[in-house]
Amino acid sequence: MSSRGNRFASDVRIQIVALNDKGQVIGLAGTSVSQNDSGYEAFAEMSELQGWPSRIRIVVSCR
Repeated sequence: MSSRGNRFASDVRIQIVALNDKGQVIGLAGTSVSQNDSGYEAFAEMSELQGWPSRIRIVVSCR
């Protein structure tokens, strides 16, 4: 992972998961960051939700 604006050491997948109050997934969005991209790069994602989220989970995984 990147810190202090350093470059990423590997490709990274960022997934945003919206959950309802029962813990059910009601929406997904995601993006990828390539190796050597800047560690602090803003992005925006949109997703159609199947209700009002009570929790949003961000899952980061390296490839």
